[in-house]
Amino acid sequence: MSICKRNGVVLISAIAIIVLGSSGCSNENSGDPSPATQSSTAIENSSAGSNQDSQLSALKACDLLTQAELAVMKVRGSGQQQDTAASGASSGCQWAGDATNGAVSRLSADVRPGQGIDSVNPNGGQATTGTVDARPAVQVVDNPSGRCTTALAVSATSRVDFTYMIIGTGNTIEACETLNQIVTIASRKLPKYEG
Repeated sequence: MSICKRNGVVLISAIAIIVLGSSGCSNENSGDPSPATQSSTAIENSSAGSNQDSQLSALKACDLLTQAELAVMKVRGSGQQQDTAASGASSGCQWAGDATNGAVSRLSADVRPGQGIDSVNPNGGQATTGTVDARPAVQVVDNPSGRCTTALAVSATSRVDFTYMIIGTGNTIEACETLNQIVTIASRKLPKYEG
């Protein structure tokens, strides 16, 4: 899924992304964003929804992406495990990085084995639906905060959320373009969606 904002209008490409440059958004990064190698922590694909959910429950969010895979956000180190007691997620992780203008950026990943994409709460942001590599997804853009969130379905009742934010800028265009590259990589590591 790719979202670009031009003159206040959100354009959505709801087709699976194989090459991110095909969305029509300007993108300062070129090439195929797919990882050179699969992380040893990636979950094997499965076709049974309950098996997917149980595999997802065992997943640690910080194991989803490597520092090399997060080069697009100029990551500053390893992810930090987050407390998920109040969020309903089974695991959470946050990475710090730098945006193209030098501003601090943050990426978070939250594994939600008991919540499908139909329960995504936009909290005042603009939600759109689409797909990422044939996987149902919801993207929420919050212009005032500069935050972009994409929820990737693992089954009808489970998902993984990714949120990217450029601190203090409100720049959702760059935030969503960067996040689109990251979720395309992460989607390939999740169990195959069977809805």
